[in-house]
Amino acid sequence: MSDDWKVGDLALCVRWKAREIPQIVVGGVYTVERLWTYYEDAKCKGLSFDFVEVPRPDCNSSFDARCFRRIKPHTPDAEDAEVIALLNGAGVKEASDA
Repeated sequence: MSDDWKVGDLALCVRWKAREIPQIVVGGVYTVERLWTYYEDAKCKGLSFDFVEVPRPDCNSSFDARCFRRIKPHTPDAEDAEVIALLNGAGVKEASDA
């Protein structure tokens, strides 16, 4: 899967088995701090998360992007404005039936 990863994206972990890196867990959401390309054809990408300490000094501290799904940014809409108004204690204008 070729997601258009960018620094600052949120990455949802969908599979992970590396026990030596307990900071990464399935279901966890992480902010991408750096991108890596493993091969010239750029088909295999790596993601880096600054908070993760990698136990091996020979590793570039990147994780296979195929283990993560990019959480697409959300553009606020009218429904979001209504929910925010309700949370702030403001009334919501009723739609007329006529």
